[in-house]
Amino acid sequence: MALSSNGSPQSSIDPHAYCRLRFDEAAEEAIENLANVLQWHRNSQHEGMFVAQKDGRAGMNSAPPHLILLSGLSKCNQSANSISAQVRHASTQFPQITGRLLPKCKVTQQGAVLVSVECPESLRLSKALLGLLPGCDRYYAEQSPEAIYLTLGRYAGSDVEGFEQWLDRSLESQLDLLPRFRGTCIQLSDEARPFPNPRLALMGSLASASKLVAETTATAAAAATTTTTTTAVGGLGDRFGGFGSGGLGGLHGDAVPQRNTNFDTDYDAASSILASVGSGGAGGGGGL
Repeated sequence: MALSSNGSPQSSIDPHAYCRLRFDEAAEEAIENLANVLQWHRNSQHEGMFVAQKDGRAGMNSAPPHLILLSGLSKCNQSANSISAQVRHASTQFPQITGRLLPKCKVTQQGAVLVSVECPESLRLSKALLGLLPGCDRYYAEQSPEAIYLTLGRYAGSDVEGFEQWLDRSLESQLDLLPRFRGTCIQLSDEARPFPNPRLALMGSLASASKLVAETTATAAAAATTTTTTTAVGGLGDRFGGFGSGGLGGLHGDAVPQRNTNFDTDYDAASSILASVGSGGAGGGGGL
């Protein structure tokens, strides 16, 4: 059952704050490394057109790799303390979550580069959180398993379809870049600060998770909210050598992109500035 709210204007949470799933250290490092390879790659028509999510120029708040579990936290009309307590409660009931990256990419209207993720258990955790915090955005709890994405960064070029196809082909030919990961903890986004947002380790069991989902399903169904379309951030492998001609080859540590400095810097953390996902069809890759 949801804990009682003790909200007040002084203790309310930032309207852009959201709850996210964080990964094991090796997976996070692999995701960031892949994004860096995309950013600094040479010898393709998309050279210099991508900037990694951790780079401030992407306008993505330099967020670490994650899956968004629940956005619109301020809409539940609970205080930051109460929201934190509910998230902590969920972390004690759910075990660690496993998943993997898939060779399917998408670029949104805002240029966010997304990579498809297979992680059905994250949907159960989203549903449980929505039940504990009714009134938040329902999008993540109600999306289909095929619609889960992570964000790698932002594409600033004009050939969106070509970039999607190029990246798709590249990843399909280098499946070792798409690792499995463990979701080890949940965390409020940095927008929750100055209210603390520590990582909360997932410490529950399948049985306790199932019980929590069952208890909160009715509550979540009763909460009427407006769906917010969003997506999240990507994560990929840890081996980047031997990229083929025209793909992610020609990586030089001292090479700095010259054409990716005019990114929109407006950041809506509630949806990771990825609203209106529909425009950039799936795709993206070729000859790594």
